[in-house]
Amino acid sequence: MTVAFRSAKVACFRGPKGVDAREIATFAERKATVVVSPFLSRLMAGCLAAFCLLDPGGARAEKVDWGAFQTNAEIDRWLCEASPTYAMMAKDVRSRRGLRGCRIVDREDVAAGNVAWVDGFLEIQLSPKLSGPLRVSILAFEMANAYRNPDHLQIDRAVDQGHITTPEEFGLAHEMLEYEAMRLHRTVLLEIERRAGTLPAGFFYLVTPAPPSAAQYRVPALCTYLKTQKQSGHTAHYYRWFHRRRRAKAGPQGATR
Repeated sequence: MTVAFRSAKVACFRGPKGVDAREIATFAERKATVVVSPFLSRLMAGCLAAFCLLDPGGARAEKVDWGAFQTNAEIDRWLCEASPTYAMMAKDVRSRRGLRGCRIVDREDVAAGNVAWVDGFLEIQLSPKLSGPLRVSILAFEMANAYRNPDHLQIDRAVDQGHITTPEEFGLAHEMLEYEAMRLHRTVLLEIERRAGTLPAGFFYLVTPAPPSAAQYRVPALCTYLKTQKQSGHTAHYYRWFHRRRRAKAGPQGATR
């Protein structure tokens, strides 16, 4: 982030007990002594702190060995500490009524990440082949999907109730929810970049090419996203789930993605 500061001169400053400090020039032009009130001092310190939060390079970044995490629980705890948005989503998911709990598990039959209902648990399922930044990023994205799970379930029930009657409608509705999860995922990446410094390319697996940093990461236009999901075969997963849902007339328990 590039910030341009504009210099300024103060013609006259009325100091304590009527003392004038004439022609206080900018520090770049000549050395000057400025009397600063305690209030102004605190204000300037606050502005500096805010600038450091906005600029990942302005504050000392925490060195993170992304490959050192041994368990999903370790990644989950770190994300809760580093990202207020992730912590909010995780707390919301784990406090929901009607759930036996939320668990993060490895599944050999999952290519990358998934969210599903299993025996009353809301499961975030990850491929055991994932590692490093990619694993951390996919967990963050799937937590966003778990956070939106009640909305996914409403779409599923709309099939049972006859409000959604085609796989195209069903797929489009679910994909638009995942698009919203993508926005939440971007917010999480921005927050952890402020703590850990510039993130590796593996964090940006949802877009090609990978941006140089989270600050430059842009969610694609909705139409572009929907087209890409369809071409990749992702939306076809929802088409298949629609037909299974119609045949089974199941309740809310089942795969949501």
